Amino acid sequence: RLEARRAKSPAPSTEDAPRLVHELQVHQLELEMQNEELQAAQREAEDARLRFEELFDFAPNGYCTLARDGTIRQLNFAGAQVLGRPRSQVVGTRFHVWVAERDLPAFDALLTAPFRGQVGQTCELELLGAKGPLHALLTVTTLPGRTETILLAFQDVSERLRREAQLAAAAAALASSQRV
Repeated sequence: RLEARRAKSPAPSTEDAPRLVHELQVHQLELEMQNEELQAAQREAEDARLRFEELFDFAPNGYCTLARDGTIRQLNFAGAQVLGRPRSQVVGTRFHVWVAERDLPAFDALLTAPFRGQVGQTCELELLGAKGPLHALLTVTTLPGRTETILLAFQDVSERLRREAQLAAAAAALASSQRV
């Protein structure tokens, strides 16, 4: 069979050799150009990943990604600082661990909001940081097409609440002194 096949297809002639070598050289140049383009795209993608990583890690607010059940997949430095634990001790735990028991229903409602079409929902609740309870403002959303990942932003608003309470007390004291 092999001999019959060889007889049917003529061997390249010596006249075709320069043309075939030229075609191979052109093809090689095309492959080298494609390789250079791929390497440039890879460098750009790596630069973009590093920029994102820097933005995520060094943002002033706490950011984390959660699985649908609330398990922390990623956490930035500010988030670890708010919770008062190293990231390695927090990643893999459920965020519920850090929420005061009385606020768990509100937190569960917040986690399910993006799946009900309510993107960007916020709530204030008490978190149990390593230094004690603190009040935090939490915002959740999901990424388009990634419905199994929840993005959670949170920040400690304890100082703001303390100042608001001081302002309210001062206003009440002023109002009572004006009545006298």
